[in-house]
Order: sequence, then structure tokens, then C-alpha cells
Amino acid sequence: TRVDASELVARAADPLAVTFDLADVELVCDVQEGSGFEGDLAWTAEALENILKNCLEHTPAGGRVRVRAGEDALAFRLRVEDTGAGIAPDDLPHVFERFWRGGERGAGSEVDPGGVGIGLALAKSLVTAQGGSIRASNAPNGGARFDIVFFKATV
Repeated sequence: TRVDASELVARAADPLAVTFDLADVELVCDVQEGSGFEGDLAWTAEALENILKNCLEHTPAGGRVRVRAGEDALAFRLRVEDTGAGIAPDDLPHVFERFWRGGERGAGSEVDPGGVGIGLALAKSLVTAQGGSIRASNAPNGGARFDIVFFKATV
């Protein structure tokens, strides 16, 4: 089924709007008009929502979480970046492992002081079950970066 990028981002971000406001973290969504991919809307929205929750948890008040979604000739790409402390190099290989909580590097949010360590693992499972890939890294200007890619079928 074709997943519309605007609908996907809204489905993941809208339920978190009040939580972002309470934490004084700006949520910015940049979606390429008409973009999308073949996949499952519910699964991908749940994966994105889990990533957004993780970013919120590690972004201090006054910070920002940005979602970018769009497609090119090869793939649909979804990128989430935050202005938190980023991911410690020792933690990067483990961020998608179940129950991995990592070091206490991030400032954390007053609204959500911490999770149990399954959100990113679930996000990875939901994305890879559809043939997509997910990667965590640190953004060049600081903060965490999550990239989800669904490659288009080639004939």
C-alpha cells in the first residue's frame, strides 16, 4: 500500500504535540509534497513515533527535533535530528538493542524522565520487517540523527 509521507508524519507527530509543548521542545516537520513509499502506514508511524519520543527524552528545554521526509529516484528517506547531546560513541552500536538505555549523557526532558529501552528496538523491527533500513548517528552540528530508508523496487 502506498504510504503518503504527510499522513505518516502527522500520524506520528500529532499525538506528541502537547508533550513537546510541555517540554518546551520545538517539533519541526518538513515533508516533500506528494512523497511516499510502498509500505505499512501504521508500522512506520509507530516506528517514527518511538524515534520522536526518544529524541524528546534527550533534548533539553529550548531545543528542537526536526523530521524531514521525501523521496528521490532511488528511495523514500525519513530523517529525524535533535539538538540534544547526541549519542555517545560507545552507545551507538547498541541503540537498537532491546532494553539498552545507554549512558546518562543526554539532558533529558522534565516531562518524560526516561523509558525502558524498547522504543528504538521496536522501531528497527517495524522498519526492517518492511524491507527498510534504519541507522543512528550523530549530526555534524551535534545531536542525534536517525535515518530510515525504503528503497524503491527496481525492475
